[in-house]
Amino acid sequence: MSDEIPFHQSIPGDMRGWQLVDGGKWDGSLVWQEHATGRKVRVPNIWYNQTVEMRIEAMEHSIASMQENIERTSGDLFLGEQDKLRRINALSRKIKGTRKLIRKMRREGIPLA
Repeated sequence: MSDEIPFHQSIPGDMRGWQLVDGGKWDGSLVWQEHATGRKVRVPNIWYNQTVEMRIEAMEHSIASMQENIERTSGDLFLGEQDKLRRINALSRKIKGTRKLIRKMRREGIPLA
């Protein structure tokens, strides 16, 4: 019998019945174990296979990057005021949407894109 953990594209079924047992945000793959059966699967480290905490951390990093972009845009001497305003408003809307998604992930307990 092989000790190799089978590879899947995603966690089979509802991820709430599984627990992350190996891998982290910098790893190429994650190993999840099913609570009911103890079976393990290896999946790629992509948003829909990450824990909610990992996904929220990535989104918070994205928000910080967008906020830095707003600061850079505000001080850009080569952009006209209309262009600055348009870019800042677009980034602000994206930040607001990302924060809303983070709240929904915390509430539902599953990673979302």
